[in-house]
Parts: sequence; C-alpha cells; structure tokens
Amino acid sequence: MDMSLSSVHNSASNQTPRPNRPMFTFGRIAGVLLISFTGAVFFGFLNFVGSLDRKEPVNLAKADGIVALTGGVDRIPDAVGWLALGNGERLLISGVSTQTSVEKLVQTAPRLKNWLHCCVDLDHQARNTVGNAEETRRWATAKGYRSLLVVTSSYHMPRALVELQRFMPEVNLIAAPVVTERLQELGYWKDPGLLKILLHEYAKFTVSYARARLTSPSQSDDSIVYANRRRA
Repeated sequence: MDMSLSSVHNSASNQTPRPNRPMFTFGRIAGVLLISFTGAVFFGFLNFVGSLDRKEPVNLAKADGIVALTGGVDRIPDAVGWLALGNGERLLISGVSTQTSVEKLVQTAPRLKNWLHCCVDLDHQARNTVGNAEETRRWATAKGYRSLLVVTSSYHMPRALVELQRFMPEVNLIAAPVVTERLQELGYWKDPGLLKILLHEYAKFTVSYARARLTSPSQSDDSIVYANRRRA
C-alpha cells in the first residue's frame, strides 16, 4: 500500500507543467496580415479599374480654363476640341518637351491652327504628374481661374485629379477623360500590356492618394505669368 502511494507521488512530481501555447504564433499572424494585405490590394485594384471611364463624355460643364497633361497621342487634339467648343477660355498643355512649340503642334494638326495660335499656352517644366499639378496651379493662379477642365487618359485621371486637387483645393476640377480602344474592350486581363499599365498606374495612384492625405504642397511661386508662346 505504501509503495503504491510512493510511486504515485513520484510520478506526479516528475511531470513538469507545460506552458500555455499561444493561440496565434508570429508566423500565423504574419500569414493573416499577408493574406489581408493581398486581398486589399486585389480588391482595391478591381475597384480602381471599375471606376475608370470607358466612354468619352459628349457634353461637359464649362470651366474657366482647360489643362491637358501630355503622355497620350489623343490628349492634345481632345483638349483643343473642348477649347473649340467653348468649354474654356484658354488651354494649358503641360509637360511638353523643350523642343515642342505651338508651330510644331500646328504642323501635326493643321486643322487646329487657329485655336493653337490664339488660345494655347505651353508648359515645358513639368516632368511628371506632380510637376503638372504644380505648373497648372501657377498658370491658373496667374490667370485667376477658379475652375478647370482636365484632359488626360482615363486610367491616369484618378491620380491626376488627386495631385491637382492637392495643389489647388480651391479650384473646381472637371474630368474630361481620353479613352483608348484597348480600355473600351474591357478585356484588360487578356491584354498583358494594358494590364501592366493599369497595375503600374494603380500603384502610383495609391501613393498619390496616401500623400494627399498626409501632406500639403508649398504655396510659393504662384506669381509666375504664362505668356502665349507663338515663336518656334
């Protein structure tokens, strides 16, 4: 009897208590966060693409001025077309190369000659969308414009509006998207080239959106006056 009690006591004393294991290890938490992040990016991209215009507008409200952000072949003709319809007093073409002049634009689009000569200003300083926004602010401030028609590609429009609004929160922006045939077909997942463009643009838009929420641009150098450059 005594031996039995002694053996039970020794057996119990040899069993060390095991620590409570956490329900979620670091690896599991990292996995959950990675899956959540991937899902957010995926659904964010789908929402971004779904919000893009796939048809160009026919009628738009009139604005004080028009700005075209270079980068697509149809942006300038579309912008001059809105100018001819009376949707703005003047047109700023932002981000053109230093070799570009009004006369060279006339050579590529002779039918737009009158409008290009009378009512178009060129910005040679901007090198990216942030630069477009900064130069547009200077131009609009010099002209006293309180509303602008914005002409750029449909997939570039969300980022362009974010940056322009960041630099000009007091200016009313009206989107005039340029829609390519590739985007109209809605089969971007079958077009690797277009899919790459959209993914790249979505990543840039995300950065611009976050920056707009966290920072505000400098309000200096708004006194620059843009002259209509007619000489080659």
